[in-house]
Amino acid sequence: MKKLLKNKFVKISLKILAGVIVLLIVLFTIAVIYVHFNKDKIIAELRTQVSNSIRGDVQINDIDISLLSNFPNIAVRLNGVTIVDSQYRKPLLQADEISVAIGIFQLLKNNKEVAKITVNNAAFHLFTYASGYTNAYLLLKKDTATKPSSPVLIKKIDLENVNVLIEDAVKEKKYEFSVTSLQAAINARDSLWDITMNEKIFVNGLGFNVPKGSYLANQPVEAANWKLEFNTVSKDLVFSKSHTEINHQSYILSGKFHFKDSSFFQLHARTENIPLAQARQILTEKINRKLSLMDLKRPVNIQAEIHGPLAEPGDPYITATIQVQHNEITTTVTSFTNCSFTGVFNNHASDTLRPGDENTNIVFSAFSANWNGVYLKTDSILIQDLSDPKINFSFLSHSSLKDLDSTLALSTLSLTGGTADINLQYNGPLIADPSLLLKLNVKFILRDGSLLYEPRNISFRNCSGEIDILENTLAVNKLVCDVMNNHFEVNASGSNLNRIAVADSGKAFLTVNAASPFINLADFVTLFGEQKSYISRSKKRNGLAVTASKIDDILEKGTIQMNIQVGHVTNHHFNAENVNASLLFASNNWQVQHASLQQAGGLLVLKAGISEIRNNYHRAVADIKLTNVDVSKVFYAFNNFGMEVITEKNIRGTLNTTANLVMALNNNGGIIPGSMGGSVDFSIKNGALINYKPLQQIQDYILKDRDLTNLTFAELKDKLAIQNDIVHINRMEVASNAIRLFVEGDYGITGNTDISIQVPFSNFLNKHNGGDSPHNKGTNAKTGPSIYLSAKTGINGKVKIGLDLFGKKANSKNAVEN
Repeated sequence: MKKLLKNKFVKISLKILAGVIVLLIVLFTIAVIYVHFNKDKIIAELRTQVSNSIRGDVQINDIDISLLSNFPNIAVRLNGVTIVDSQYRKPLLQADEISVAIGIFQLLKNNKEVAKITVNNAAFHLFTYASGYTNAYLLLKKDTATKPSSPVLIKKIDLENVNVLIEDAVKEKKYEFSVTSLQAAINARDSLWDITMNEKIFVNGLGFNVPKGSYLANQPVEAANWKLEFNTVSKDLVFSKSHTEINHQSYILSGKFHFKDSSFFQLHARTENIPLAQARQILTEKINRKLSLMDLKRPVNIQAEIHGPLAEPGDPYITATIQVQHNEITTTVTSFTNCSFTGVFNNHASDTLRPGDENTNIVFSAFSANWNGVYLKTDSILIQDLSDPKINFSFLSHSSLKDLDSTLALSTLSLTGGTADINLQYNGPLIADPSLLLKLNVKFILRDGSLLYEPRNISFRNCSGEIDILENTLAVNKLVCDVMNNHFEVNASGSNLNRIAVADSGKAFLTVNAASPFINLADFVTLFGEQKSYISRSKKRNGLAVTASKIDDILEKGTIQMNIQVGHVTNHHFNAENVNASLLFASNNWQVQHASLQQAGGLLVLKAGISEIRNNYHRAVADIKLTNVDVSKVFYAFNNFGMEVITEKNIRGTLNTTANLVMALNNNGGIIPGSMGGSVDFSIKNGALINYKPLQQIQDYILKDRDLTNLTFAELKDKLAIQNDIVHINRMEVASNAIRLFVEGDYGITGNTDISIQVPFSNFLNKHNGGDSPHNKGTNAKTGPSIYLSAKTGINGKVKIGLDLFGKKANSKNAVEN
């Protein structure tokens, strides 16, 4: 029984299958017969559809209909399709082949569906000329009075080798790309179409504003399973989080295109681990060139927002954000390591202006980096207006001076201790070369710094204060430091720093105002010494060193005006109070423009010039005026002017003098023997000679009954001429309480003394008048008969007094006898 039922079921199944096959054969036969007898009608229907859909001249070289190849669809293949406008006869479309597959039963429906459209080897060109003429009318239906019909649903689209060019000369737009392959599957849900698309496209360029260039120029674009949604009512095409490759770099895209009324588009793109140089290629060539001033060693993450009108002229609105962590930046100006920041590109900085280069801002936020050993940070860096770029930044750094030493690479200064806060500022044109660093405004705030000025081996300690280096100026504000046991407070300002060059030395000018409670000049004798040999670090100069080199330049080549106020100055025996001086240093030439000080109970005023002739030889020219100074203290302060015959122990009195001297100094500031010349006009009042041996030697010959150990004398004055360390004494009267005499001749500072001493006989006739106040009679006064003595340097180098038996000075024009 079961076997019979089973056989019966098989027979029934076979009959049903046979019925279906027969039915299909019948349907296929009917279709073949229908197509065979209605081919002309079908072709006519297709021609009508094309003619109703497109204005202009349509040319189709051949139409072929195939039933078997796409069963159960009818395949209509159009060969050699050309659509041209009626005026210029330029093709809107040229295609070698367009194939349309339509279901057989769709021919019987009013709302038709196209199973598939295939386009091979085609070119689509939509244009608008500057005159306003456009071939866009070719896309409009001829009969606009007919009731709008529902859009034809195309289930599949397949494009191969299709070039698309859309250009509008009026709105300055141009979009050009080549479709290597594109497959789209469309599924309708009422008014919504779900589209799945695979594509390989080569974008020649998207010119939203042709004069400014094209975006995505020469970039291949690929997408697989790209999900889109089209609303046939609102005319919106949207997609979200679609994976797309642009120039072989993976992007996630989201966007919306609105084609109705005021058409516009919105795009959001995100990508990770992309080289910056590759990311720039998406932008226009001009923007790419501007942004190429900076490159990053390692890939970065970028996201961008792009939106704007589809039909209006001008650039789209672009905002791009880049995230950088511990990267290395190379620019045409300098480079940074361990760099982190967030960068934002915005071409619509001002809402009142259209997007474009002129309205572009690039902001780097939370920037931190290492710059040649200097750690820098700032809240933001701003670049504005890519048509004429300007940059604004303010970097901050805190570093030890030891770390800064190799970074600054100063040739003249070594930084050995302490710390510095650094502020780098710039607001001006973005210059695409290292000369930008010369225009930096730099503020150094030193704390407990230690420095060594290598050419003169001068150490500075406990240095604190501010140093400002502006584009062309230098300012030092309340810089305090110690040199040996000398404490200084310095304020300075300099100018023309950028004009410094070996061939243009002296252009840079620095004014220094220094104050100190105490200075020991002995600590600065190295200023007269030979410059110490030191290793130049100029080859290391990059980054901050380029700016800091201005300090080197001004110290080595510039002119320095120094104004000094010192409470107390000492140098061996020399002591002075209330010192005020104006000094001018120009390379190896010094000028004491004016100096005044209280010394030896009086006032000293000095003007001088010192120039380096050669190593260990400096030429000095000085104008000195002493007013009411204690002569013994002056002799003590200046080491008795190198004399041994008379010292501070032998002389008393109040000195007034005017001296014009020329001399040579060695590296220790000492006078080189035989180099002094000039003149000295002096006056000593209330003078006294104490235990002056040359005078006491007179008693070997005369006035043995007189006390010559403590002589007071009337005003002693003369004008001395000095040449080669020989002091020429004009006839000079010496009127003391014990003796009156006249002196003239040459005194040799280093020897060769030859002085004539006239002692009138009246000294023997007068009684000892030690209690009387001496007074001068004058060098031209009658002296009467006299004894002549000579003071000469002996073979032992000491001055000895002897009789001048031949009276060789007796006939001196200044000697007057009865």
